Amino acid sequence: MKKHDLFVLGLHSIWTATYAYAIYYDVNFVKIPGHNVAPRNYAGRWKYLTFWNAVLQVVFYGVCLVCDVISHKQLHRFKDFFFATIVFPLTLFVFLTFWGLYLVDRRLIFPVILDKYFPNWLNQVLHTMIVPTTLLELYLKPHKYPSRTTGTCALLLFITIYTYWTLHLAYFAGIWVYPIFEVLDWTQRAVFFLFGFVVFLSLYVIGEKLNASVWTKAKPKQHKTK
Repeated sequence: MKKHDLFVLGLHSIWTATYAYAIYYDVNFVKIPGHNVAPRNYAGRWKYLTFWNAVLQVVFYGVCLVCDVISHKQLHRFKDFFFATIVFPLTLFVFLTFWGLYLVDRRLIFPVILDKYFPNWLNQVLHTMIVPTTLLELYLKPHKYPSRTTGTCALLLFITIYTYWTLHLAYFAGIWVYPIFEVLDWTQRAVFFLFGFVVFLSLYVIGEKLNASVWTKAKPKQHKTK
């Protein structure tokens, strides 16, 4: 195995272990008063897009680890598709929305009281570290993107599922996942969701363009964009 491949294997091992430990710590040691009783305890951590992203980070880098040590064409295709359609846009979306709302008014996303129960290192892993690891992953090896139609349809399906989940929680459990939804009326919520869709799709295109620009010579031949 070449030095570069060993380096990549080491990084993937560290990232998989880090995100896995972050999930383990979050589930077992972060106890926020009032969140362990109905209705706030409905669905547990699975209410939050940040938690979805953390789980998907572990799954993705776990797949990367397998691809680092074995050559399996279909698994490599899955890894590239997963990175292009979910991992890259979702990671940047979580980062931008969390820190964007945090800077505007942190009460909309992460009230001050949570600092007592949610350690800063965990916050940084789940909302900040995700970006440098994802960008580094893009630069470490080329990723074969699907056609834009296929890629954006896959991403739209994912966004639709989480949007439905958010509305399901509001209707059946009577809770809004994030405080910002509590201060918006239904028209504003609709605009917020629509804006989220646009941001997600924009991030997909940015990832596609970045991958193409970085791997102009080395990247595998891509399908034509429809």
